[in-house]
Amino acid sequence: YSLMDSDRDGAVSAKELATITKLDEKKAKMAIDRVDKNADEVLSREEFHDMVNRNRIRNPSLSRGDKAFTELDRNKDGLISKDELSAGTDLSKSQAILGIRKLDKDYDGKLNKEEFINLMDSVGLRTKKI
Repeated sequence: YSLMDSDRDGAVSAKELATITKLDEKKAKMAIDRVDKNADEVLSREEFHDMVNRNRIRNPSLSRGDKAFTELDRNKDGLISKDELSAGTDLSKSQAILGIRKLDKDYDGKLNKEEFINLMDSVGLRTKKI
């Protein structure tokens, strides 16, 4: 969530959601409208988590991220680099670097499975068909 809230105002606007997910702004607004409980046209942290959890109910295979991690780990070293992350997801290379920096607990510049799942949870990350 904090990766999407680029202006640090405590809410994610349609523009911020569109930027991180590569949705167009109209589709991002529609996504926000579906979970916007207080009709303020932005996502609070709680609303964001509701949106992520709704997707998990519809698609439970995303809840653990095992398949996505295995697909993204192209060199099979048990870690996901910025290049692997940006190549296999809807994140740009700079977004991948930022995501790794924020969640890389062991500071090796890569994500292990636990760190990757935390990234998926924090940004609603989706993988590309590889």
